[in-house]
Amino acid sequence: MRRIAVYLAALLLVIAGLLLILAPPLRGQSVGEADPLGIWHGTLEGVPSVALTLADDTGSLDGTIVFYGLDGETHEAVSVEPHTLLHPTLDGNALTFQVKRPDASLTAVKVVFISPTKAELHCLNCGDDGPIAELTKETL
Repeated sequence: MRRIAVYLAALLLVIAGLLLILAPPLRGQSVGEADPLGIWHGTLEGVPSVALTLADDTGSLDGTIVFYGLDGETHEAVSVEPHTLLHPTLDGNALTFQVKRPDASLTAVKVVFISPTKAELHCLNCGDDGPIAELTKETL
């Protein structure tokens, strides 16, 4: 009986190890050395314009994004639009998601992680000349 218990315990350890190998954690999984989780600050032409927060508290990728509407002449923030990420999907070094705008339309967004602390945010349905925000990860 004792031998059966030892074999079962060994089998459970092997299965647990295989599960860990086959289901890697989100942190650093698809962006090489970069960990997409955290707070990312973005600029357009050097002016703060976006803040992206990514977390996996619920076991899946989730987060928020805040867009700062800028005055074209003074480059000062004139509006703040906070949003919850809708349908976030991490594929390789790219994160895609949607945000619901105040008029209820959806905007598609793609974030390409370039390094552990740099990324680019692209608006996918803003036309060919849509803005690209440079993101920098907040570090302590």
